[in-house]
Amino acid sequence: MARTPDLAHKHDLLDEVTEYVRKNGISDLSLRPLARAVGTSPRNLLYHFGSSAEMIRAIVENSLKIDHDNFDAVLESLNAETPTEVLLGVWKYLNANKTAMRLYIDLGSLGQQALNELEYLTRELSNPWRTAIANSLIRAKMRAEDAYDFAELSVVTLWGALVAFGPGPDNKDPDPTPVIIRLISIAENTVASYNKIS
Repeated sequence: MARTPDLAHKHDLLDEVTEYVRKNGISDLSLRPLARAVGTSPRNLLYHFGSSAEMIRAIVENSLKIDHDNFDAVLESLNAETPTEVLLGVWKYLNANKTAMRLYIDLGSLGQQALNELEYLTRELSNPWRTAIANSLIRAKMRAEDAYDFAELSVVTLWGALVAFGPGPDNKDPDPTPVIIRLISIAENTVASYNKIS
């Protein structure tokens, strides 16, 4: 009869492998170096997670929980109300956690099947950002439908800035500030035009 994994140990192991992947990315992930980094064996990882695919799913889900909790705390601490404050808050969070955010971008390197299975998770990651941006625009008197559309475009722009402004050949990140400032300017101009109409 096979033993069942110790859930407390599995949870601790999940936290350790999640931390490792958030710092090192997922595109070159291999069981041996991962196991070595968290002080266990590849066999033990598979014992606790069942398969590499299940382990990756658990890592991504755990990472999402970390980011949801952290992002909510950041927004609350900023007391962000206006679209400008919210967009800056989202960008500051993404930029401060860019290594972890690239985990979600790197999911594409796992192949199409894995990407299809995990795509809903990356969408779920950005839902709080989308909602915060849309709500700030609605408070600024934008129609709800337009606010959600603009929020969607904003999220895509923020993700794009993370990808486009990733490390160059010198391993340094270029400055995406002009793109973010332009996004904020568009948001402010759009809100101003809504306020003129109403």
